[in-house]
Amino acid sequence: MSVQVFDKEDGPYLRWMDAHPTGFVLNIERRPGSKIMVLHKSKCGHIASYASGYKENPFTGQDTIKVCSETIDELRHWIRSERSASEGFSHYCRSCSPI
Repeated sequence: MSVQVFDKEDGPYLRWMDAHPTGFVLNIERRPGSKIMVLHKSKCGHIASYASGYKENPFTGQDTIKVCSETIDELRHWIRSERSASEGFSHYCRSCSPI
């Protein structure tokens, strides 16, 4: 399984997206018990574009982490093994329409 978890450092996360333009990103709350998980396509503007006023590492250093993979099935497997209380993706990004 080729899943990458990015936590507290945006540089590696942004480099992963550059190297995997057809991949998928799960935007998930940091709390292990959280059931809020939004699926995006890599490079979606909601998870890849800085806006003015952001704090340091806004994508992975605040309340969320990013879980990335080339396939949606690998992300589903990660959810089952790491966030078993969840029922899967809670939302799909309406802007990038990942599925």
